[in-house]
Amino acid sequence: MAKKKYSGQKKMRGFIPGITVLTAVIVLFFLYPAPLAFIDLKIADAFFRLRGAKKPSSSVVVVAVDEKSIFRLGRWPWRRSLFARLIDRLTDYKSTVIGLDIVFSEPQNPDNDAALAAAFARHGAVIPGMFFFTSPDEIRHLENDTPPRTSLAKSRILRVFDDSETGEFPQLLTPLGVNANIPLIEQSGAGTGYFNVVPDMDGVIRRIPLVCRYQDDFYPALSLKTVSAFTGKPLKLMLNDAGISQLSAGEIVPPIGTAGRMLINYTGPAYTIPHISASDVLDGTADNESIAGKIVIIGVTATGLYDIRLTPFETVYPGVEIHANVVDNLLTGRYLREPWWNVPALLAALIVLTVALSTILVRVRALYGALVAAVLFCGVLGVSFCFFYAYRLWIPPAILLTLIAVLSSAVSLLKFMREEQERRFIKGAFGQYLSPHLVELLFGEDVSVI
Repeated sequence: MAKKKYSGQKKMRGFIPGITVLTAVIVLFFLYPAPLAFIDLKIADAFFRLRGAKKPSSSVVVVAVDEKSIFRLGRWPWRRSLFARLIDRLTDYKSTVIGLDIVFSEPQNPDNDAALAAAFARHGAVIPGMFFFTSPDEIRHLENDTPPRTSLAKSRILRVFDDSETGEFPQLLTPLGVNANIPLIEQSGAGTGYFNVVPDMDGVIRRIPLVCRYQDDFYPALSLKTVSAFTGKPLKLMLNDAGISQLSAGEIVPPIGTAGRMLINYTGPAYTIPHISASDVLDGTADNESIAGKIVIIGVTATGLYDIRLTPFETVYPGVEIHANVVDNLLTGRYLREPWWNVPALLAALIVLTVALSTILVRVRALYGALVAAVLFCGVLGVSFCFFYAYRLWIPPAILLTLIAVLSSAVSLLKFMREEQERRFIKGAFGQYLSPHLVELLFGEDVSVI
């Protein structure tokens, strides 16, 4: 009876560190501090690289102002009459929609500006880019030069259904100013889309804001506006007090959450999405099938000129291909999602792991306990990767890994301290009745100091 009582007390002592660690980890889970978030971000990057490249949509292609184009056609920026020729050639190639990762915010000369506007009109589905300013320092130079809302009328989302009581949406990207196209270019295009991207804490682009709010209107990202034009489906935005409840273009409903930001499911490293040199388009040597019926995203990729971005795959990645990846996600529906059940599932997993580890670790030796913890550690990573790879679901594992590491260390430390305490007690007890020499033979050390 005494033996059973002692065994029960020992088991309960094993759960004490488990309950303590679980409580601390749950608090950590809801606070989600930057170090924990950073670990999750880096694990997600590793998952992308482990997954490798995927075949992109056949409906999107990048026309790049690359080194070859700069060598053949002259330094950047090009005159707009040359851009007009490029748009006309893409019209001849029967491209369906053209998106420009470029903004024409300053006039050149009337003839060149008119030539580019006419080329836009001839094509009929050109989406020039624009850039929003998001900090006070960026808008100091604007003074009173901010374009009126009427100049962006073709760009805003028209079908907006606001069921909120306050009409305030602080979680959305809310710019303070805009670097827009000159009115002639703005009016000749089929609307514009912004090409802002927002990096995570480590500078890596993993999400894109598909919607922003500017001067009480809502505007789409370049990729979203381009896809809307390609499908012929108008954009529809539904809002409630939490933020965005749904964003759609016909049957396309991206998973953006209340803040309007979508995880980018990158197809692979740079140039996974096909690139065609702008010079090949201009001289007519580009393959017709590579352009006809497709969305064409035009951007600069020449070394020293283009916006270098950090992505999960590479530290040097052309910004224009980020927008092409978002277009791919929207067209194929191959989104990387964060399931709604992430929080309850992770909380349940924390409890199960705590019970399992606390039960096992108090029963086995330290070495076996470390092996069990290592197996569970790898198992959590493996399960998270399986969801990522097979179902395109992102389940952040850092909190579970933290629990395993901290709990296994805590139980091992407590076991060591208790064993050492019991060992010294027994040595001391034997030392009262046996000679120090005999105790040394029994326990393998000199206990005369005890």
